[in-house]
Amino acid sequence: MIQWVLRIRKMQISWVYNQRMNNTDLRSPLFKAIRIAIIYVGIALGGFFVLILIALYVPDNFLLRTPASTRLKNWLPDKISFPQDMIYVSESNTTNEEVADDYPDEKELAQYLEDWGREEGYTLLFVSKDRCTSKGPRTIRLGVILHKDSKGARAYLDWLQMRDLARSYKLEDIDIGNYGYVFWEERNSRCSEVEKEIRIEVIFQRNYALGSVAMTYLSGENTEEEILKTAHELANMVDSRILEETTQR
Repeated sequence: MIQWVLRIRKMQISWVYNQRMNNTDLRSPLFKAIRIAIIYVGIALGGFFVLILIALYVPDNFLLRTPASTRLKNWLPDKISFPQDMIYVSESNTTNEEVADDYPDEKELAQYLEDWGREEGYTLLFVSKDRCTSKGPRTIRLGVILHKDSKGARAYLDWLQMRDLARSYKLEDIDIGNYGYVFWEERNSRCSEVEKEIRIEVIFQRNYALGSVAMTYLSGENTEEEILKTAHELANMVDSRILEETTQR
């Protein structure tokens, strides 16, 4: 009788042990899955907050972006010709579709660009090493836009001039290329809520291409004559390169 009781007790203990082992085996993969899920959620949240910080504090186009291909890479002054305190940041090219995306009536502008024979645009961006403490220039952007012919280039330039006239506080003709103009606008600083920045841009036509030079300065720290002199010098450099390229076609 005692042997039967011991045997039954042994069977009970064995059954309980097996049940616990089965439960552990069932729980273990679940716990691993939960841990992995928590890790991935943490990584996703971390990446999300990094993107928010970039959107809030990193200037537009500050991160390096290189176009896949463009015919205009050699149409602008060499990067080494810039002052040492200006850092080369990025290069980019724009298609007609990308330009039209920023216009209220995308289809209308896309048709205009096609009619004017706009082919592509290419820009280089430079930023001062001390962007938020420099009085200027804080940023410099050089650009060139290629068209099929000079008539289309002039039509696009006229359209740009009408657009810039509406958003600038000063616009005037400038002696460069076949025809050009310069406009000024004041905007909020990207470095401080209490600062204002002056943005100046020279846009001109040279044969079947448009060239541009845009710069930003801390408002009130430089005279218009000083700013315009620098912009004109850079624009002449761009014009020389475009003239050289367009006369080879």
